[in-house]
Formats: sequence, C-alpha cells, structure tokens
Amino acid sequence: MNAYIFHGTEGTPDENWFPWLKSQLDSIGITAEVPQLSNSKNPNVNKWLTEASEFKTGEDTILIGHSLGAVLILRMLERGHKAKAVYLVAPFLDDLGWEVLKESLFFADSFDWHQIKKQCEYFEVFASKNDPYVSLENVKEVADNLEVEPQVLDVNKHFNTEDFPYLFERINLLNK
Repeated sequence: MNAYIFHGTEGTPDENWFPWLKSQLDSIGITAEVPQLSNSKNPNVNKWLTEASEFKTGEDTILIGHSLGAVLILRMLERGHKAKAVYLVAPFLDDLGWEVLKESLFFADSFDWHQIKKQCEYFEVFASKNDPYVSLENVKEVADNLEVEPQVLDVNKHFNTEDFPYLFERINLLNK
C-alpha cells in the first residue's frame, strides 16, 4: 500500500504533521510520500494536476490532503485518479476570499461529486473548532457532498501541529 500527503498553500513537505505522519505510515508498511508541489505561494490547479499525474494512485493508495492539498485530491479524483481511502484535513470549496486562491483556478469550475465518489469509496473529513482560515461550515459542505460526517477536533487552529495521532489512528484502523 502507498500514500501521498499533500500540503496546501504556502506549504512544504517538511512542515506541520507531514514528516511525522510519513514516518508513522512507513513504520506500518505503508510507503508514504510528501511531494513538494510547485509554487505553493501562488498555486495553480493545472500545474498541480500535471504534477499529480505522475503519482501512481490506485485501489491500494491512500490520499491525505491538508487545506488546498485536500482540494487538490478532489480535483485528482475528478480526473480519474483512484484511491482506497481519502483523508481531507481542513478542506473547502471556494476561494475563501483570498486573491491567491481565486487566481489558482481551483474553484473556477464546480465539483463533480458523482465522479469524485466513484473513484473512492472511503472518505474522512476533519475540521478544527478554531481554524482561522477554514470555517466549520466550509468543512461541513465538503463532508455533506461526500455524504460523510465531519470529524470536528479541538486542535491547534489550522492543524499546524507537529504530530496528528488521531489521523494516524484512523488510517491504521483501515489498514488492519
């Protein structure tokens, strides 16, 4: 089994809980990668999807996305990537009023929820009670479209922590 962990806007593979989760997944036999997506300060959906086309995904793949990385996963699934499971951390469906996200073109088209759900049967969606960027309503909208219940956690704002044990436990449950 393999996994990809995607950062968000202004993100890097070395921040937040990404290195920690990669290490935890590797330790249970899931080969995890945390790719650096190009120009994360000014992301572009077409460039990120072109980069994502290089990733080997399938029915033995776990996709994990944080913030705009979660939105990237939704766009990947729309375009035919498959996954065993998808974990979306602080996802959203509009530009949040940020010019950089408007220019990213991630939200230029509506989401094809039928196609997204066709590519993966297992989704989990995580929200923070005190996220200054992504409201609980934003996350609930994603969860509603995926027909799952969002998991609302009391964490450090926008999931900017060095570890994320709860997420690892959720992935490990699926792995057993």
